[in-house]
Amino acid sequence: MANLSSMWFLMIALNLGMTGMMIWQNKGYNYAGLVIYMSAMSTFYSMITAIISIITVRKMKSPIFSATKLLSFTGALMAMFMLQTDMMSHFGNDDEKIRRLSNMTTGAVVSLIVFCLAVFMIRHASRELKKMKRLT
Repeated sequence: MANLSSMWFLMIALNLGMTGMMIWQNKGYNYAGLVIYMSAMSTFYSMITAIISIITVRKMKSPIFSATKLLSFTGALMAMFMLQTDMMSHFGNDDEKIRRLSNMTTGAVVSLIVFCLAVFMIRHASRELKKMKRLT
């Protein structure tokens, strides 16, 4: 469980770093042709499969599988943030204030969700470890 909690904090650090860079640089990527649509399709697919796998694994009551599926959900959230940034630069007007505000808002929401998931998983793991110690 210690490895998973360190993985969560790594994801939080990467998410905050990515959010900071997006806000600081205030730009996205302009993809040629249909690449932006393929990127969107891939992002939505990963988000949908992450949500479905969280629901199905929850029924199994396996803490390791739950943690790994929540990690994939976190990755999908970060991909959604990247997609939002890319779509703003591809389809949006060139208003830098709107782009910066949307990056700050989306980045803050994603970071808050990732942080809450990390706290939840660490508390859940510590409760389960206490239960296991009582049983032995």
